[in-house]
Amino acid sequence: MKFNNRVALITGAAQGIGKAITLRFAGEGADVIIVDSKLDGAQAVAKEVEKLGRKALPIKCDVSNAGEVDSLV
Repeated sequence: MKFNNRVALITGAAQGIGKAITLRFAGEGADVIIVDSKLDGAQAVAKEVEKLGRKALPIKCDVSNAGEVDSLV
């Protein structure tokens, strides 16, 4: 599946399955918004995405906090 000219927003994206999904989307051509409760982890994944030639925007957000989610969207 190709995601050229698409943007994917992925939560829990700094580690584990979320990180793997983020890198897969980027590998398939998507630019990604990397959302995680730990900004440093999101920034590290963003660097990996950029090495794949895609754009990445790391954002700190705790999705269990409704106020933070409201600010995200």
